[in-house]
Amino acid sequence: MALGLIWKPKGVGSQDALGLLKTELNLDTKGRQGMGHTGILDPFAEGLLLCGTEEGTKLLAPLTGLDKVYETTLCFGRSSDTLDDTGEFMDPQGEEAARVSAWLSRPDSEIDSDLKSFLVSVTESQFDQVPPHFSAVHIDGKRSYEWARQGIQKELKSKTVNVFETQHLGVRRDPEGCILWDFRLRVSSGTYIRALARDWGLELCGFPGHLTRLVRTAVGPFGEGVFESKSIPVEHPFWKPLALEDFKVFFDIHYLSEFEAELLRKNGRWAPEPHPQARLLVGPNSIGTVAWTEAGSGKIGRVFTADPF
Repeated sequence: MALGLIWKPKGVGSQDALGLLKTELNLDTKGRQGMGHTGILDPFAEGLLLCGTEEGTKLLAPLTGLDKVYETTLCFGRSSDTLDDTGEFMDPQGEEAARVSAWLSRPDSEIDSDLKSFLVSVTESQFDQVPPHFSAVHIDGKRSYEWARQGIQKELKSKTVNVFETQHLGVRRDPEGCILWDFRLRVSSGTYIRALARDWGLELCGFPGHLTRLVRTAVGPFGEGVFESKSIPVEHPFWKPLALEDFKVFFDIHYLSEFEAELLRKNGRWAPEPHPQARLLVGPNSIGTVAWTEAGSGKIGRVFTADPF
């Protein structure tokens, strides 16, 4: 299988996760050649990456930019330079400390109610977000996190992001009395949940928050419920192959005759047919999926030299 989902463990970078996949599938390739995924996941986080190997990499382009689903825990009352629990911690000082203390001193039930209402208010919202300094954004020839590790904070451009769906999962306190807020949300591609922790912490209690947990549970229509556990032990297989049937939620399927399929695969012969949705062009079983076409124009995106499924 050349297309599938992997569960990236916490503490492993997305590119390193491809190395684990190479070992899992016993791929005989040089480095990460012939491998790819549709979106970086922070080393701090765990969860799903939609990956392709060999011919499957040709199908990643139309799948890049899908919305993501996360379950996360936001800590109010303390922050860090990385906006997660891997960085250098910072506590509020002076007037900030007084405001945060007053906010934290309220009953848990009151805070729970306020956070639940806040989450409702940001559901189906669109706003501009500045990425964290510890992020993979390219600026002045380096990634932002490389500058940040040198103690340099470059000015990053904001981008428009969307929060589509939310679910309040509850609040609790850590041993230091900080509030830990558990919630789930579906967001547009490129949304930084760590930046939400920073901004929502400032808005709600007067000091940036940080994440203590971040789990990606779905990439677009792919992933919800495919793994039984939200935290899979490293010794368990983390590869979930996907079949053609799984992609019918994203692509329309157009079936070709054997003659059409062979002609397209051999010389790329295809008369574009405008269609509102991206399509997979599928030949008989002996040939399999031959190509994908762009949404709207119906032009060929890529032709597969072998069935990616």
